[in-house]
Amino acid sequence: GSASCTACEAGTQPNSQRGACEVCPVTYWSNGTACEPCAAGYVVDPDNLAQCVACEAGFIRPGGETVCRACQKGEKAVGGTSCEACGAGTVSSVGSTSCTSCPSGTEPSASKDTCDVCGVNTKSSGTSCVACDAGWVTNPSDLSQCVACASGYIRPGGETVCRACGAGTIAVGRTSCDACGNGYVA
Repeated sequence: GSASCTACEAGTQPNSQRGACEVCPVTYWSNGTACEPCAAGYVVDPDNLAQCVACEAGFIRPGGETVCRACQKGEKAVGGTSCEACGAGTVSSVGSTSCTSCPSGTEPSASKDTCDVCGVNTKSSGTSCVACDAGWVTNPSDLSQCVACASGYIRPGGETVCRACGAGTIAVGRTSCDACGNGYVA
């Protein structure tokens, strides 16, 4: 045997014969006596192998995994152990802890990390862009609504702005101009 006993270092434990110190498995900590698992959402502190530290904000370590990993675009980290999809009309970047609502006049991008501006004559409250009907245009003071063309103006389908009907015609249903009958003017 040996003339004296030597303590095992942090991050190790005595082997079963107590003849040597063995390194703890990944995600296990030790003060030198026994390896203990870090809870889900935590990893061993690289600066102090005798303690666990929480994953960085926006990162998770579910039970069974060995390293902290970032949540993806369109997700948020919850409790250090899981990623949750952002709800309708919200987006996030990689490694987020929260989702951000898209403003009126936009919708989440396909990758769910940015809000895309809606096209001409569409409305959106931040969830999805919806086309305004013919005779209607996007309300410039509230991009979540469409407004009818003013009286005497039209916007046929396929056109982008309301326009006045020409001389001798009248607006019909805000989508077309009809000629005035014989003996009438406009």
